[in-house]
Amino acid sequence: MKACTLALLATAAAAAPSPAIPYSQWMTDSMIRNGYRLAPTFHYDEATLYTSFEAVYDANRNETVLDFYRSHVYAVVLEDGTIDGFNHSHYSLDNYRFGNNILWWYERTGEERFRIAAGKIKDQLDRHPRTPTG
Repeated sequence: MKACTLALLATAAAAAPSPAIPYSQWMTDSMIRNGYRLAPTFHYDEATLYTSFEAVYDANRNETVLDFYRSHVYAVVLEDGTIDGFNHSHYSLDNYRFGNNILWWYERTGEERFRIAAGKIKDQLDRHPRTPTG
């Protein structure tokens, strides 16, 4: 009977669902582990992916994710607040998307570089051409 009980417990333990890692965390971990590097840029695609890094970090407080994300953003937002490659005379709503990521970093670090960069995007948005109805 003892052997039967042990076998039953072992089978139940093997069949029990393991705590699943959220797919977002798994994918981010995979990117980091495999040395994936994004082009250091602010475009819509990258900005959207950066937002996913924010969500993964906020959910798990994984410092490795934060360091990975930081290395990308700090390559784009320079110490003087310049956004590397950002054209302030090209009015594309897609480029403003990166402003959300800048604000996320400013809220967490209070670094001047992010305040300046956010201000530059805000200034450009204020100058953005509008239709007659606004």
